Amino acid sequence: MTAWNAAKPAVVDDTAYLLHARHISTHWGTPYGFELFWYAEPLPAMQVLLPPVVPYWLALGIAAFGENLPLMKLWLFPFVLMLGLAMQSLLRRLMPFDGTVAAVVFLFSPVVLPMLNVMLDVPALALGLAGVAVFIITVDRLPGRMFHWRFVLCGLLFGLAMQAKYTMLFTQLVPLLYAITRRQAKPILPAILALITADIVFIGWEWWIHATAGESHFLHHAAGQGETQPLLEELPR
Repeated sequence: MTAWNAAKPAVVDDTAYLLHARHISTHWGTPYGFELFWYAEPLPAMQVLLPPVVPYWLALGIAAFGENLPLMKLWLFPFVLMLGLAMQSLLRRLMPFDGTVAAVVFLFSPVVLPMLNVMLDVPALALGLAGVAVFIITVDRLPGRMFHWRFVLCGLLFGLAMQAKYTMLFTQLVPLLYAITRRQAKPILPAILALITADIVFIGWEWWIHATAGESHFLHHAAGQGETQPLLEELPR
């Protein structure tokens, strides 16, 4: 899957993410402190909806081997591997069959494969599902344990997933729902520990961006969504 993606050119929103990664590779502490040409005119990077995890990961790739697009796409392999292993683990536990074949079918399906490129979807999904898998595995293997470093790891994965793509915000609630609906011992406290850790990661990053750039990237775009006119009003009459 990674090799297939490496053979593709940069498409759609890839250009914005690559420009962002180029900037971060030389300005690690100011991820939104520049302008990029987007749509019809140069825009402040703060106005482009792009959470930090993927551009920072790509920036590490640029620092390691330069702006070589195939190598930068191969650099995304850990996210693809994480997604495959998380899906396999979840399917094995939740379905009455071996999840390996189903996981491979899922990875090469239209839901996942076209979304890779250097965009946000696959890394965000990989981190989110890995968090779910770590939580379920830990609860199953260590029943009755209220505190364990793996629950903190779970929260860290959720926090990174949310900062990879904001639509992953609700994924942190999955352990809580799993804990509530579990038939045996209900691991409510571990779920809350994971949720608190995830929110510390998410809010901590936004606080730092607000302190250094003057505003939170998430709040900037959350407010902007409310200002958008209905689609029918934007269409030419």
